Amino acid sequence: HNKFRTGKRKATTSDDTTFEPPKPNDIQSLIQKYQSLSTICFIGAKAYKEFQTLFKGGEEMQTLELCVLPSSSPANCRISLDEKVKQWQDAILKAGVLLE
Repeated sequence: HNKFRTGKRKATTSDDTTFEPPKPNDIQSLIQKYQSLSTICFIGAKAYKEFQTLFKGGEEMQTLELCVLPSSSPANCRISLDEKVKQWQDAILKAGVLLE
């Protein structure tokens, strides 16, 4: 059964080590229910890697575009807030969620 994980923070810090063990979500059902789904965006490389580890998608996976967005956390200071916003906006526009 194909699944993805979500986590919950144990503390109020943005440190990824404070996450409780993640619980799987049923991505396969999501894809089947929303057949027009064309893009899945991940907040950070860690989320993308977890998805790759857990999701062994079949034919429907071939039609999805996978996008890794920079973490929105202030702890992710490798890129500026303006650059994060630009990358998020570009991904949303490309996915067709917002119209220009």
